[in-house]
Amino acid sequence: MQASSSLPANVTAGQAVAGSMTCLNAGPSAADSATCGISGLPAGATTSCTPAVPTATPLTASSAISCDVSFVAPAMGSITATITAGSATADPESANNAIPYEASINTQPMIKRVPALNHWMIATLSLILGVTILFGFRKK
Repeated sequence: MQASSSLPANVTAGQAVAGSMTCLNAGPSAADSATCGISGLPAGATTSCTPAVPTATPLTASSAISCDVSFVAPAMGSITATITAGSATADPESANNAIPYEASINTQPMIKRVPALNHWMIATLSLILGVTILFGFRKK
């Protein structure tokens, strides 16, 4: 079994984070009761895997378990978790069964650009202001 991840390495405090992880049966034989999991995420994290884990039928060689992961990033610090692939079948290459997942947390609020007026809008606003001033002087 071999674990991999596409979870983001940088997250923003308080924001929802979503990603995926995969546990591949790299062979050479089918994996009985294959599992794919992650430990160390913030409280309330959810994981949904296809097929469900542990697998009811052996996971054939070159097949994978795909899992969607979601959580809310904590207010500060960092996230350190471990993604683990496993099965009841002996694994000839157990060094790749677990991989670390680390994410730094950005505590600065995201800066959003304020929409600006384009050149035509500035010209139109200037024209309206000029006409208003002219009519104001004419009435006096």
